[in-house]
Amino acid sequence: MFIKNFSDFLEQVSNKPYPDAENPLIVDPFRIETPVPLKTYVQRLSDLGGLEEQAFKRICITTQIYIDKIAPSSKILLSPDTIHLIFGTAFAISQKMIFDEPWDNSFCSKLLGIPLKRLNHIELAFFKALQWDASIGQTTYKKYVTAWNELFPEDEQIAPEEPVHTLVVNTSREGQIQLRMFSLLEDHLNPNKAPPPEKKASGSIEKCSPSCILL
Repeated sequence: MFIKNFSDFLEQVSNKPYPDAENPLIVDPFRIETPVPLKTYVQRLSDLGGLEEQAFKRICITTQIYIDKIAPSSKILLSPDTIHLIFGTAFAISQKMIFDEPWDNSFCSKLLGIPLKRLNHIELAFFKALQWDASIGQTTYKKYVTAWNELFPEDEQIAPEEPVHTLVVNTSREGQIQLRMFSLLEDHLNPNKAPPPEKKASGSIEKCSPSCILL
């Protein structure tokens, strides 16, 4: 039920009019010419990510908060042909802010179904739209969780507390993400620079094969 409802949220967001929709600053990097159904795409990230149900829901909640943060500015245009990668990019950033040992971008690119170079590019664009601020207060997070839990029976509700990972982004972790984004910017400006090795995902996460490329 959660995946269907979350997919419905994404679809609603992608069809909302925004003040500067006629002149968006960022569209093409996120555009997919023939996107798959949103429910299929959200289910893909759940299945291939191999996440425990509560962990997947927490990442999705964080993803929604990020999408809501960028929406009013229209820095990135949310539309039916951009919402898949907007969601996917926010998902990739969210897990970096939540997991103590996050997936690397090599794994995330396979999960999202796009080349690594493209993910690096749109991740940078998204983080810039967040104005380099990926922090989320616990009060904000709990407000979103409460709103979602009103839709579900008790046995499907989202736990309001994170038992393992930090919900409120601490200064140290935010600083690490900012450094990574600035590094991506440098790589973007210097495409011939050799990229540093990516940190590997946890051994408990089964990696996708190249055949997972979908988009």
